[in-house]
Amino acid sequence: MEQNRKVLYVYRCAECGHRGEQRLADDSHDGEASACASCGASVTLEWDGGVTFETPKSIADEAIEHARERK
Repeated sequence: MEQNRKVLYVYRCAECGHRGEQRLADDSHDGEASACASCGASVTLEWDGGVTFETPKSIADEAIEHARERK
């Protein structure tokens, strides 16, 4: 089953002050280096308290899977 959940990561660029965010597939990217979307400088990603986003497709997939398990 395709996972459509995304974990929110945030950063603040020391070079230009831009506060940005990225949504990645899992919670294993905390502390990783990335690039500022504004100026391209190196930034460090911070996991934003475990916030995840689900698309309607992933919610529907889970409901279908749950229904199959109940049979």
